[in-house]
Formats: sequence, C-alpha cells, structure tokens
Amino acid sequence: MLNININLVKNNTYISKYFIKISMKILVSVFLLSLWFCNLANSQINTPDTCKIPFGIVTQSSGFAYPYGLMPSNLPISAYKYLSANSFGKSQDAFVAYNSWKQSFAENCGAGVWRVKFDDPTKTVSEGIAYGMLLSAYAADKILFDGLWTYYKNFSNSNSVMHWKTNGCSGIAGFNGATDAELDAAMALIVAECQWPNSSTPYNYSTEATLLINAIKAYEIHPSTYQTINGDGWTFGSSCRNPSYFSPAYYREFAKQVPADSAFWAVSAVNASYAFLTTNRNAVTGLVSNWADPSGNPNSCNGPNEYGYDACRNPWRMATDVLWNNDANAKNMLSKTTVWLKGSSRSCRGPVQQNATSPNSGSHNSLFTSTWAVGAMGGGNQTLLNEFYTESVKLTDASYFGNSIRTIMLFMLSGNFWKPCPKVSYVELADFSVVEKSPGKIEIKFTSSVELENAHFNLYVSNDQLNYVFVKQFLGYQKSSLPTVYNFEEERYINEVIYYKLTFTDRYGIEKELRTVAQYRDAKIEAWLTPNPYENQQIIYISTPDNNPVPVKIVDLKGRIVFDKKDFPANEDFIHTLELPDGMYFLMVTYEKKRYSFKIQKH
Repeated sequence: MLNININLVKNNTYISKYFIKISMKILVSVFLLSLWFCNLANSQINTPDTCKIPFGIVTQSSGFAYPYGLMPSNLPISAYKYLSANSFGKSQDAFVAYNSWKQSFAENCGAGVWRVKFDDPTKTVSEGIAYGMLLSAYAADKILFDGLWTYYKNFSNSNSVMHWKTNGCSGIAGFNGATDAELDAAMALIVAECQWPNSSTPYNYSTEATLLINAIKAYEIHPSTYQTINGDGWTFGSSCRNPSYFSPAYYREFAKQVPADSAFWAVSAVNASYAFLTTNRNAVTGLVSNWADPSGNPNSCNGPNEYGYDACRNPWRMATDVLWNNDANAKNMLSKTTVWLKGSSRSCRGPVQQNATSPNSGSHNSLFTSTWAVGAMGGGNQTLLNEFYTESVKLTDASYFGNSIRTIMLFMLSGNFWKPCPKVSYVELADFSVVEKSPGKIEIKFTSSVELENAHFNLYVSNDQLNYVFVKQFLGYQKSSLPTVYNFEEERYINEVIYYKLTFTDRYGIEKELRTVAQYRDAKIEAWLTPNPYENQQIIYISTPDNNPVPVKIVDLKGRIVFDKKDFPANEDFIHTLELPDGMYFLMVTYEKKRYSFKIQKH
C-alpha cells in the first residue's frame, strides 16, 4: 500500500513539489503502522477456519451456552455471520472486547512466538500468558494460541511450569511458577483440544494438557491435604494460601483428561477446595479473602487482608462450577454475594472488606463489576445479572489485569466459556420460500449460508400447524460457509392455507426447527385437471373453502351440456371417462351464486 501511494504522488503533475518532499519520519511511521496492522491481522477470531466450535456459535445455536445457571437476557441482538463479517450476534460485546485486548496487549516476538504485555510493557507474567491462552482458545484464534503456548514452554523451568515473570521476549525476571497460571493454561489446552482435535502441528493439545496437569499435581497440589498451593517455588510446607487459585470446575475436567488420577482431581482436590473456601468466605457476604492460612482463616501472608485484586477472581472460579456442574457449594457462596450486591450495579466499588455492609470502598471499575456480574450467573438473580452485564460492557480498563479479566468475563457472560467439549450444531438460513408455480405444482426452495454438523434437512407439511406430515429429506453438510441452494417440487393441491416446516437433524441425532412458511389461497374456486389435454380419462380436483359438494357441468363450444352433476365432490380427486369427440370443452362450477369456468381439452 505504501509503494502504491508513493507512485501516485510521483505521477501526479498537479501535486506541488513541497508535498512530494514528504518527510522520511512520516514514511517510517506509516510503514511501521502498516507492519503493526499486518501482525495484528495474523491472529483473528475463528482463524484459520478449522475449529470445531466457532466463536459465538454455542449461544447462537442453542440460546443457552451452559447446562446450569443463568445468562444475561439482555445480550445484544444482531446477525450472526461468523465467517463473513465481524458480527457475532449475542457475542458482539465480547468480540469487541477481545479485539481491543489483543490490540493493546498481544505482541509478536517473532518465529511464531507471542506474549501478553504486562502493565510495564517490557514485562510479561505467566498468568497473562494463561489468560491469553484461554481467550484465544475460546476465540478459535489458533495462531495466537500456539504462539502463547510456545512462549509458556520457552520460559518454563525444570518442573515444566513457566517462570512467573519475564523480560518481554527474552530473559527471566521472576523465577518459578504461579499456580493460577498453570491451572488456566492447562484448562486452555483442554479447550484447544476441543477446538482442533486433529491438530498435531505445532502441538498435540491433549498431550500437552496431560503433561501440564501432571506437573501441577506433582508440584502445586499438596500431596496430603490436596489444597492448591501458590506455586512450585512455595513448597508444600508453606502456610500461605490464595483462595482465588482454587478451581474445582477445572479439577473435574482434569479428572477426565487424566483418568488414572480421576479420584485425585474430582474427589480429593474438589472436596479440599470447598472445605477450604467454606471456612474462608464470609458467612453473610460470601466474599473470600486475598490470602489465608491452610485452615482457611483470612490473613495478610502475601498482601492485604481483604476482598481485593486477588480475591475478585473467586466469583469467576465459583460461577464456572455452577454453570458447568451446578455445584451446590459454589451456588451457596454466590447467592450470598448476589443478595449483598442488590441495587449496586452502578455504584459497586472494590476492594472491600469481607464483612462490608455494602460494596462502598475502593473504586467503581470494570474488574470488580465484571467478576461480580459473572458471579451473578450462579447467584440466581436475573435482574441483578442484567444490570451488572450492562455496567460491565460500559466500563473499560486500560490496565493489563483489569482489561484481561474483563474480557474473559465478557466471554463467560456471552456464552463463550463453554464446558469442554459441547456438541454444537448450527444452520443459518438465508431464505426459505414456498411458491405455487401452477395449480397442483408447489416449489419449495431454501438457501443455507452456514451449516455446521448438519446431517440432513427435514421438510414437513401441515394444514393446521399442529399435525405435520413428513415430505422430504435433504442431505446436509458437516461444515459449510458457502451459500447452498436446495429446491424441490411436488404435487399438492392447496385448499385455503398450508404450512411447510423446515428442520435439520445434526450428526448427534438432535432435530432442531429452523423456519415455517405458509402458502395461502383465497376463497375462490379452483380446479386442477390432470392430464389436460386428456385421451381416455381425466382427474378433476375442485378446491373449495369447505368440503360441501358443488354443482358441476361440462359444456362444449356450442353450449351443449355433456356432463351434469349437482353433488360433485369437493377437495378430492374425481375420475371421469367421458367418451367425447376431440375438441375444447368448459368445466362450469357454481359456488355461492358465482360461476367459475375452466378449459378442458380432449384429444
């Protein structure tokens, strides 16, 4: 683009000489800006299009992304074109947040390696890499995901966990791991396995997930109490715990990933987590502390003794276990917080004390608002959830931590933090029409713009929208983003109104309704003559608004009556075998003092 612009300037004789003498400084700036946009374009939502679960499709497909809990009922409404335009329906707010986060904090280190910039942009912390991995896995942004995981591995210690702080693209600034980063990174690898199950380049995600989960078990989960410790460098003898690290919903997924350790994760680690958190949380507000001792008693062993910038992640951890597993312990904690937050969506502030009467200290910011919004998904109050969702969208944050957490929370709120691995199917119709091409000839035509896991379409017909009869099946596509036209013609006589319903059956055997189209006919009399012309016999079908017999005559061109039946059956086939000379005749039908005429041709 830069060369094209320069050539245009050189070849335009009407441009003054001083404009041609554009400064090198501006050229360099434009060049660097173009490179930045090129780098940014290398990693996008649903890129490349090989993912099993495109961003936004879970909510769009089912209307509800989680088996339990609540979702905001005031999510945005817009067209869903996941492969053609930057419009993601109910996920639009999360899509905007992801692009903003990536633009601000994702940096290409070269050679396929990406990092997430810290508040000091020359630094990176392991939790930031893990947050980026979660976001890019759920966004189906494979290039960014692979680059972040490569960065994690490049800066890992001998225990296979990443050093918690690094000097940008090279060098270690803080040694040994932080357990929250390992937990989120392992969960992200499981999500990646759902997204790209057949991928082996550059990684087999299932293998990578198992290796990291085994490292967490060996170095960051206490071998006898099964509590989550703060990192591999803290040792099992440490008396300091971080309640926001405890992630029981993840542990249940780790149990599935590593079946040999299923009891360790799904029973021992889960039970230890809730025993600890039940002691630590405030009995009225449900809030946990930043830090605590192994018994769960709040303290200041590594920071302020309050519900602060560490503790605020607990609603995220608890809501995940409600939305995915309907855990009663998590629901109990979140319901207390939801009651405590009532009426404060626009005024909530943090950090606060665990026993605060209301969220009235600290600042009104996106970090605390968005995490409380997610907590409300498991807290059982739809009105409060909607209010906090609105406020979470409105509030933004320029800091690394606040922006990253808010973006993850918007993913959860919009249904894009699904439980691995959902069975997702989706069909988007561009059109569906039913046209009467001629009496007794119906054309059904529909076009799909997106098909995902679609085994086949099903067409039904009904006279009352209650009792449908199967008409035809059309083979669908497992995955297609190109317009696909389906059409079908059938013989059907329409009386007054008829309904065609289109559904699809996914490859999991679940049938989902797409659209119903009605074809109307007014109350006038219609007649269908088959064949016409005829040789030996002809079917006459007279359509009326009711089923009462009608007077019918057939006359020749001279007006002579050759057939007369006063009780001719309506709305059913009548076969006549009149031995008539070849020529033109008229079928005369009388209905409600009106006469209708139809031509008959005899060979």
